Amino acid sequence: MRGKECPDEIKYTVDDKEIDDTFVVHISIPPNYAGTKEYPLVVMTDGVWRLSDHPKLRPLMKDGVIDDVILISIGYPNDFLHFIVDNLIPYLSEIYPVSDKNITLTGHSYGGYFAYYTLFHSDTIARNTFENYYIGSPSMQAHTRKKYIRDYEKEYYERCKELNANVYIIVGDEEDSGFVSGIESFEKSLEERNYDGLNIIYEIIEGYGHDTVFKPSIRNALKIFYGRSDVDR
Repeated sequence: MRGKECPDEIKYTVDDKEIDDTFVVHISIPPNYAGTKEYPLVVMTDGVWRLSDHPKLRPLMKDGVIDDVILISIGYPNDFLHFIVDNLIPYLSEIYPVSDKNITLTGHSYGGYFAYYTLFHSDTIARNTFENYYIGSPSMQAHTRKKYIRDYEKEYYERCKELNANVYIIVGDEEDSGFVSGIESFEKSLEERNYDGLNIIYEIIEGYGHDTVFKPSIRNALKIFYGRSDVDR
């Protein structure tokens, strides 16, 4: 990894020999960062589209609305989940005082599909790395090797009735009705599974469409997962 540091953000070029690919990883540290304290990670899987959100989310920490976290933005290579779990997080844990608890994975649209994919592989590939999932406007039509989200969820349910995770699912009320109905149908079926340990919050964000709903909803997600009880939010 090769790093370039600036005041609030550190940029790494990551060369992954296992999958023969190179990625750019942006990391934003808390305003009052201290090397003696451990911080949860918030992993944003939507790459360069999430960079503008870093400076908008850091004030939540500065103002004491949420606990301090380390923000990470990365893109989409093949074998992406292996890269995050097996390579990136262990490497960052050698550099930063990263907590292995309360780690969040976020994804919007196709990234939302990836977040669901990770959730239903939490007991295998993901190795229970993530405790919290932000799933924004997930693309239910996306698939991997001809398997869809429903297929992966069914396979997970067949091998395990416990799913320890906090999941925040959102859509914008101005998104296509057919697109939203598919998301809502799956969310309801997920609730009906009654997994032990699974906490789901589903929310429709008024006044936003598919391309604009991430910014307000990711703020909500961080408040839900890291909000301080002593602060009026």
